[in-house]
Amino acid sequence: MATAFWISYAALWFLFVAAAIAMLALYNHFGQMYMVSREGRSSHGPAEGAPLKATNAEDLHGLAVRLPELGRSQVILFATTDCGLCAEIKPGLNNFARAHVDVDVSLICGGAAEAVERWSRDINQPVRVVPDRGRKIATGYGISISPFLLITNEDGIVLTRGIVNGEEGLEMALAVAGGVDLDELSALEVQHDSHA
Repeated sequence: MATAFWISYAALWFLFVAAAIAMLALYNHFGQMYMVSREGRSSHGPAEGAPLKATNAEDLHGLAVRLPELGRSQVILFATTDCGLCAEIKPGLNNFARAHVDVDVSLICGGAAEAVERWSRDINQPVRVVPDRGRKIATGYGISISPFLLITNEDGIVLTRGIVNGEEGLEMALAVAGGVDLDELSALEVQHDSHA
């Protein structure tokens, strides 16, 4: 009888621990679902039309970086060294920066300086890479997801913001910031594809 009691007691604790782990996993899952939902995404970053709070930082070369850079339009991409989608954007970021020399492009990368340096080896000038140890810069702007994009005008006003997923997403965000209607842009792309 005592053996049956201890077996049932151990089984009960096992079930309790398994239920607790399942609850935490479910809580995490629903949190992630919220983060990528329209409501979750719209709660990140400074509001469109608002001035971007001034922040001073240093890039990987020790040069001063001011966000926003007043007098120039700016694309600010927030990424982390452990983000798979962020890694997919790296090649497109170089092409984007070379194609838009009139826009200042900064990459704020979460992680220790050494990890950011290794992660960003493929990223060239004119993209300025700023290590964000402890994600202090991103958190200061209310951003906790990546890759996340902010585009400001010459006066430091946020024109557009949101999750971005590649060079095409960067181009579309820049077009929206410039006042291009997304429906018009889609129509032009369809028309271009039909001629190709």
